[in-house]
Amino acid sequence: MTHEEDDVPRTPLTSAVSATCTIAVSATCTSAVSATTCTSAVSATCTSAVSATTCTSAVSATCTSAVSATTCTSAVSATCTSAVSATTCTSAVSATCTSAVSATTCTSAVSATCTSAVSATTCTSAVSATCTSAVSATTCTSAVSATCTSAVSATTCTSAVSATCTSAVSATTCTSAVSATCTSAVSATTCTSAVSATCTSAVSATTCTSAVSATCTSAVSATTCTSAVSATCTSAVDATTCTSAVSATTCTSAVSATTCTSAVSATTCTSAVSATCITWFLQCCRWGETKSCCKQSETNKVKSKQPLSSKGNKHIFIYDC
Repeated sequence: MTHEEDDVPRTPLTSAVSATCTIAVSATCTSAVSATTCTSAVSATCTSAVSATTCTSAVSATCTSAVSATTCTSAVSATCTSAVSATTCTSAVSATCTSAVSATTCTSAVSATCTSAVSATTCTSAVSATCTSAVSATTCTSAVSATCTSAVSATTCTSAVSATCTSAVSATTCTSAVSATCTSAVSATTCTSAVSATCTSAVSATTCTSAVSATCTSAVSATTCTSAVSATCTSAVDATTCTSAVSATTCTSAVSATTCTSAVSATTCTSAVSATCITWFLQCCRWGETKSCCKQSETNKVKSKQPLSSKGNKHIFIYDC
């Protein structure tokens, strides 16, 4: 909704949006993308050629030892070898993190391969002997059972969870870093975080909310694809999700390049939107119109000054929907 001081010719405000996909970069984000582009939830194609900060969070399996020290700091992949610097494997140290790595590297829940050569604080948390090299560092933190295998994700088995953590397990069991076997049959809250690829459209709306997988189709409810929307999030999705009339907050974070259209509101594509996303006013807030979808609030009011006529500058208040 807008409020003008005078009735004057109406001209839409346009501006270029940043050409970065900083958050939850889509699968097409290749090594040619700039350093900050793939920072969060890096796609599988994000290779070692990408700069150091690119793969910092949720590093993909292809993030090899050639990447700089800070690259694999968080959620280090299995290929993060002893050649990587000391701080590289600090968090969620992989099994290949050997005694050659510095003392602080294996400090947290080190696997059984962490030998006596490592410093005294390395094996502090009574790691069981059956904690094998495939299991991530945090997986065996709390006396994990022997059946905790490499298939289960790191935090999944944190609290003595067995490797047979299947879809039959209660909702809270697989909530974080759900394993691949966590299927659509599991309750809504089970796959909420780091949803696996098998998390299909049949899963309830809140299931795929975060880090939605590529299989998250148009059948999923409106709130499902809100964060880190995949490229398959099509126009068939609920009106408030990824269509041209998308609400201001819908595509804010890491919207894919294909769905973010020119009809999206000015604030929608502000963060991590692709270059094809052009700033336009949301359709329901067209000049002079009052729609129920528009609300007046001091928190979302954007004050813009632009020459509207030869009379000079006028103040226009634009409200996000």
